[in-house]
Amino acid sequence: MYHLKNGLSIGRLKAIAKSREALRKGKLDMAVKGYAEIAIVVSDLDKAKVFYCDLLEIPLVDYQPDRNLTLKLGRNQYMGLWLPGTWHSNYMTADDIQKYAGACDGRFHFVFEVDPPDVDRLCRKLANAGVKVYGPVLHADGASHAYFNDPFRHAVELWGR
Repeated sequence: MYHLKNGLSIGRLKAIAKSREALRKGKLDMAVKGYAEIAIVVSDLDKAKVFYCDLLEIPLVDYQPDRNLTLKLGRNQYMGLWLPGTWHSNYMTADDIQKYAGACDGRFHFVFEVDPPDVDRLCRKLANAGVKVYGPVLHADGASHAYFNDPFRHAVELWGR
């Protein structure tokens, strides 16, 4: 079998192209349809609220001062901002919760989709608040992107499309 420099075979490249075309047409049969919630660990809920709700203008739908914030990102998509060690489940033992959620204390990278004109506006708003913003920059596909860190050093990106 012939492989290109990137290690992919011609057959695999054709399969990727076929999947991309089906996805573009909205006809890709997938078990995972998207995400329901992104959850990250933060050390200060008030700082998180200022950053995500005030600066990035993401609506707050639930606030439990001793545990978490829940933000609404899309029609059925949410973002949970949790204080360390406060996530729990009524369906798991305390030991299982530690094994599962204890691994979630690292830093993450996530991308928010925004309308293209909002990339520049939000970059200005973040910069005026003292956030170091890299961008906006245009990618080869013409989409505008901006990169920055939240107060907890998570890598955040805006994608204008």
